[in-house]
Amino acid sequence: MIRKFTIFIILICCLSPDLYGQWTVYSKSTTEWLNCNSIQKAILIPNNVFGFCTDNGFFKYKKTEGTWERISIEDGICSNYIFDYLVKGNFVCYGTSGGGLALAYNGNTYNYNAQNSNLGSNIVKSIAYEATGDYLWIATDWMRGTIVTGK
Repeated sequence: MIRKFTIFIILICCLSPDLYGQWTVYSKSTTEWLNCNSIQKAILIPNNVFGFCTDNGFFKYKKTEGTWERISIEDGICSNYIFDYLVKGNFVCYGTSGGGLALAYNGNTYNYNAQNSNLGSNIVKSIAYEATGDYLWIATDWMRGTIVTGK
C-alpha cells in the first residue's frame, strides 16, 4: 500500500522570540502550485529568499515580495527531483535524483551525469563548495557512493 504523505512547509511570518506568533502553512492540499509529495531540504538564500528542494522542482519564496518561483526540467535542469542546491556567485547547482548535477550559469544550464562526466551515479545527494581551492564537492548515492571534486 502506498502511503500518502502530507508534507508541508511552515514559514514563520516574523522572526521573533515569540514562538506562538502567526504561522503560515503551505502544502499540497492547501496550495495549488505546491504540487509535490516530498521536500528534501529548506535553504536560506541571501536577500530574504527561501529555497525548497522537492520532488517536483526547486521552489523559491521571495519573502519581501510574497512571490514564489518554480525551477524545473522545463527550465533546463536534468530532473525535477532535487536533493540539494548551492549558489556560488553566478553559479547555481542542483543535485538531483536520476539526472545528476545541473549547473546554471549566465542564463545557460549544463547537465552532468554518469554518462557524460566523472559522476559515479546520477543521484547527487549533496553539494559543497570549498572556497580555499575553488572546488566543488559532489556526493552521490549510497549504492555507488562517490565523491567528485573539481574546479
